[in-house]
Order: sequence, then structure tokens, then C-alpha cells
Amino acid sequence: MKKLTTLALVLVLALSLTACGKKTPDGATGNPSEDVTQTTPVENESASLENLMDWMRGGTFYFAYTNEMEYEGIPMTSKGSYATDGGNYAISTETTILGQVMKNRIIAKGGVTHIIDDEEKTIRKSTADVSRYSEQIADVSKLNLKGQGQGEVKGKVLPYEEYIDGDMTIRYYMDGGKVYAIESEGEGAKSVMVIENASKTVPKGIFDLPADYVNLGY
Repeated sequence: MKKLTTLALVLVLALSLTACGKKTPDGATGNPSEDVTQTTPVENESASLENLMDWMRGGTFYFAYTNEMEYEGIPMTSKGSYATDGGNYAISTETTILGQVMKNRIIAKGGVTHIIDDEEKTIRKSTADVSRYSEQIADVSKLNLKGQGQGEVKGKVLPYEEYIDGDMTIRYYMDGGKVYAIESEGEGAKSVMVIENASKTVPKGIFDLPADYVNLGY
């Protein structure tokens, strides 16, 4: 179970940290739904997705999400949030796998990553470089645009843009000019992530470390 739950955490963090759906070194992927209309091949990157990436390149943004995943036939669900501002990052995830719930929180600031355990009230420093995930979020240069169309996702029929990245297929569903959901599939894993409460501002105090937690160091 420990190996399995560790894998689930890797998948959830990778998906939440790489919201554009780009594959990470850990191989996190997701799940496209069936078409309502056929995909139409196009040659140029869509302005709507590029606008999202421009917004993220600005360096300050926040979103919450829900995610339904499956890895090698094992279902998982998660919810969480991601915030970044001025090189600081705050990531929160709650994952359910095989009836087991895992809660994880990371705050990275001043070049130091802190792993926070709210149940044990502890803070542990990590050598992980969270900033590399932020760079991947805004990097669509290696994604090949396959086409556009309309499809159903989470009960909504929405226009989508479909991209290919190696063996992975990624769809960005747009609702009112915003990315509503990201579906992807490949390498034995699939997922659908719904983006919620996206904002160019971050909640006050989201990067603050708990003052009364025990610091365990590295």
C-alpha cells in the first residue's frame, strides 16, 4: 500500500502542478472523452489556450481543482489548489485511493520547499524544486495541436482543443474563454481535471508557514 499511495501522490502533485496537462518525468497523464463532433485539424495554436499560458507566465495566479484519475485500473479522486506569486508557491492536495485519504500541503518560498503535515502539526524542509513545475505550466511549445471540436465533459458540451505530446493525448475544454477542464490519456493512466476559481490574485496568507508547528528540518 505504501508504494501505491506514494505513486498516487506523485500523480496528483504532477497533475496539479502541471495544469496544462504536460507530461512530467513521473509520467502523469489523463483521459479524453468521446467526441460529440469530429475533431477538425488545424495548423496554428489556439489563441484561447495561448491566452491562458500568457496569464500564467505573468507570475501570479491561483486555481482550485477537482480531479478524477485512474492508473493501471485503480481509480483515484483528488481535490486541491495551486497558487504562485513572486516565486512563492502553495500547493494543497487531498487524494482518495482505495478508501484511504491522503492530505498534503507544500509551501515553497525563499528558494526553500516546506512539506506541511497539518495532522501532525509539523514542517519538514525538502530539496524538491517546485519552480520547475511552474515553468512547465506555461510551456506549450512541445505540444502538437491536432485539432479542435466539441465534446462532453462533466455533463457539459464544450469546445475543445486537442494536443499530442508523445504518447499522450490532451484536451483543453473551454467555457466562456476560460479553460474549464483538462482531459488526457496515455501510458496506462487517464484523468479529468476541472479548474475552479481561477484568479490572477492569490488568497491572503496562503504562503504563511504555521507558527506553532514543529520544524523537523531536512
